[in-house]
Amino acid sequence: MNIGAVKIQIYLSTICFNQILIINVPIVNYCLQNKFERRRAKIAHKIKTHETSFVE
Repeated sequence: MNIGAVKIQIYLSTICFNQILIINVPIVNYCLQNKFERRRAKIAHKIKTHETSFVE
């Protein structure tokens, strides 16, 4: 088995206003899975939409 091989991948995907945001985190060590799961949750909670108004 390759030492640097990806064991699992963690994804965060969202769609807002016809835009797609996908964050992909490849995990090469199972010991780091919880760390990146927590980090992904923090990122997800920080994603916000900003209302803008267009003036013609």
